Amino acid sequence: MDLTPPEPETIEPPPSAQDSAKDSAKDIFFGPFGLRAGWSLLIYLGIIALFIGVGFGVAHQIKVQREHAAAIAAAHTGKHAAPLAPLAPKPDASKPQPIANIIFGELILFAGVFLLSLLMSILEHRKLSAFGLGGSHPIRRFLIGSAWGILAITLLVLTLRGFHFLAFDALLDHGTSILYWGAIQLFAFLLVGLTEEYSMRGYLQFTLTRGMVSIGNLISPRHARTIAFWIASLFTSSPLLLPAHPQRR
Repeated sequence: MDLTPPEPETIEPPPSAQDSAKDSAKDIFFGPFGLRAGWSLLIYLGIIALFIGVGFGVAHQIKVQREHAAAIAAAHTGKHAAPLAPLAPKPDASKPQPIANIIFGELILFAGVFLLSLLMSILEHRKLSAFGLGGSHPIRRFLIGSAWGILAITLLVLTLRGFHFLAFDALLDHGTSILYWGAIQLFAFLLVGLTEEYSMRGYLQFTLTRGMVSIGNLISPRHARTIAFWIASLFTSSPLLLPAHPQRR
């Protein structure tokens, strides 16, 4: 007969008020997918607002300095200061933009969105490919998407021509010149597509989707992420976000 007294049970001490406060604070900022989507979007939009504010501030400072220099020059000559010419001429809405302007503008915009997404991936400890660029079989997916895009724009052009909303004038270029300008246009509007899709369907789409997973769980736990994706897509495609889409001709 074993008369060895049983070992006393190990009783974990109840969590202290300090530990509970730490857990509560952590739950406010972090969820099952890391930093909560609301805080992520606040940081993301805050950085964008900061850069826009800096840009407007620099532009205003340049304008003030130009006005000051013009006033000094007018005082020396004894004439009234002439109106200042704008730093960049306002584009004519009735004419297409020069292709070089489109390429330069899209490169700047895409570089800004890309670098901001890279910064957020570092802050959130995620792979940059999680935001849309990359993933599995990127070249094959890119080619398939390009084929669908060409098919869609071809059907649009044919439909507009069929209903006499579009007319083809006489050829202005011939031979290799057509191929050259076609390649330039292809590159320019590839940048347009990258900028628009990565600004609306990149980090923004990803973060809104993970923020909507809880709603998806309420509707269908099995398809929660799919539901969350389409809810987020409604937001990123909303007319309320149309001012965020660059207007082009």
